[in-house]
Amino acid sequence: LVKCLISLPSVEYRTATVEVLALFNWLRRFAEGLIEGVVEDEN
Repeated sequence: LVKCLISLPSVEYRTATVEVLALFNWLRRFAEGLIEGVVEDEN
């Protein structure tokens, strides 16, 4: 996967970077929602 990514043209590499960052941001928000749900369940 890494070989494939680093061999991409610059525009495609940047597109992949943006997509991965979007995925991680979604994952962070999802995890925060789960944590908030656990705290609410404990109250």
